[in-house]
Amino acid sequence: MTEKHPVTARKGMVVTNHLLASGAGAEMLLAGGNAVDALPAVGGRIARAGVRFMPEPGRR
Repeated sequence: MTEKHPVTARKGMVVTNHLLASGAGAEMLLAGGNAVDALPAVGGRIARAGVRFMPEPGRR
């Protein structure tokens, strides 16, 4: 089991279940965008990566 600790940031943070999606959102923030700008970048990257949010039936 993984221990979870609170995290804070002063200039922005992007958290996803996929490294490339988080990177896409962070790039958008670094380019001067805000959360509304970063959302499509993150969603697009997750869609292209084929990340599933829910496990398949019968899997955990």
